[in-house]
Amino acid sequence: MEEGMKLIVQGFSGDSVRSLSHDGRHVPDGAVVLHHAVQNLDWQPNSRQLLLVYRERWLPLDMVMWKRRGASGWLDLLDPADEIRERVAEALRGIVPVATARCRPFLHRMDDFSDSRLGCRLTGRELHVSQLLARGLSSKEAAEQLGISPHTVQMHRKALYRKLGVRSAVQFFQKIERLGVVAVTQTRALHPLPV
Repeated sequence: MEEGMKLIVQGFSGDSVRSLSHDGRHVPDGAVVLHHAVQNLDWQPNSRQLLLVYRERWLPLDMVMWKRRGASGWLDLLDPADEIRERVAEALRGIVPVATARCRPFLHRMDDFSDSRLGCRLTGRELHVSQLLARGLSSKEAAEQLGISPHTVQMHRKALYRKLGVRSAVQFFQKIERLGVVAVTQTRALHPLPV
């Protein structure tokens, strides 16, 4: 867990609040688990554990992706430390879902945002691929980060184009920026990604 997050949650009793290590095997029942949302997650929460994910500057589709992975709360590190502590305390009391002020406006619209606003339902993998591509990674780089082949990334890219109703990288960038998948810089939108 980052040092800043350790300071924010210090004072909670014993194992009630835990950081999720990469293996995720040593999480006690009843714990609120904190995970930095920029890291991969290879863990399935059970009904006696709550997953709260944290990062800076959440986007609605990032929240949707983490909800599909089992998240019960979203903490934005740009919100005040006292508010983050209060949301963790709410989760410990069983009040879920929780979200800090920067995430709260999107909380009640997550399912609607992922389906009707997009006009389709993207899989978790498609959401992840779209985020990586929009951040400027090539298919090969995205494949390396996801641990899959570049061909598989290309298949996801074709599915994304079809589902989003676009025919080019420029249209893809424009659509996902408009929908809030990621903030795409103007230069990225003007220059298609390498394949």
